[in-house]
Amino acid sequence: MLISIDRCFVLAFPVKARALAHVRRPRLYVLVIGICIFLMRLERLLKFRIAKVQGPFEQCTAGGAMVVPTNTYLRNMELFKYLSLANYILFSTIPVVISAASSVFLLVVLCKKSRSSATIKSNKSAHENDACTTELQPGDPQQPTRPELAAEVRLQHASQPTRPRTLSLQSGDVLRQETVGTRTPKRENPQDFDQQSLTPTKTLSLAELSTHASATLRGDSKRSSVPIAQSKPSANRNAFFRMRWQQSVSVLVYTILSTLLASPDLIMTVITFVIPEFQKYQSDPYLVRSLLSVFYILDTINSAMNFYVYFATGSTFRKELRNLLCEMVHCSKKWPQ
Repeated sequence: MLISIDRCFVLAFPVKARALAHVRRPRLYVLVIGICIFLMRLERLLKFRIAKVQGPFEQCTAGGAMVVPTNTYLRNMELFKYLSLANYILFSTIPVVISAASSVFLLVVLCKKSRSSATIKSNKSAHENDACTTELQPGDPQQPTRPELAAEVRLQHASQPTRPRTLSLQSGDVLRQETVGTRTPKRENPQDFDQQSLTPTKTLSLAELSTHASATLRGDSKRSSVPIAQSKPSANRNAFFRMRWQQSVSVLVYTILSTLLASPDLIMTVITFVIPEFQKYQSDPYLVRSLLSVFYILDTINSAMNFYVYFATGSTFRKELRNLLCEMVHCSKKWPQ
């Protein structure tokens, strides 16, 4: 699958899942890689046949890690057929079924969490819009129209005395009492002190006060805070993109390793390409079959651990895993706000 063999260490799985968060389209990525690996294994399944044994070192293609027939097996062909069939089921059929189930499960979880998170996000935005909107439904006989409502709001604001409101500033700043909508006398000394708190005050700009006043009239739930623009440091941005590049490279490495583990023949081709002298040793059936056996055993362990991680772990770990997958799907591709 998508992750290399060291996914059998369950603690390493969340790190790799976060690495997948930087893939541009994770669901399509999972689908394409899963289909490719499944087709490679399916092609090996379709090659299954029990060859006619003519000698002790006969090359036969009965599935994955074949047991090389010897003179003992030649005396009992039925035993050799049963061993070949068992080997085929153990090293070819079981990894394909488990890996396909794991890939389908991961894809279903991604799609399901994507839809549920999108629904939650839309419901949340609709709720915020309903809470912040003061407009009335047209044609309602029990409620006044817009001009009447506007006149009533102006009369209420004109009749009520202005009350001081506390505006929360950035961390490190102090709170001060400021009257919204009235002019404050100009201070002669900029280092003036409040009589109550005996702390230096900070003069707010007119734009900040008007923003807070408009948010208050709209009924904004966040009217207790003044939005103050702040810029992200360039060093943090560079570190963020550098980390994103490293995670993308790690995802590529995991994909290559998992693809190699899914196809031992491809591993043999790569080894032969890197080490040309290895080609003359391919005629040794013991070496070839032992290498293929090791690769298929590792692949079977990897698939079994995927099955264990997804289906057989406790509810707490499954809940954390699903939250992690949900975070992976909805990870922001830009600088987080």
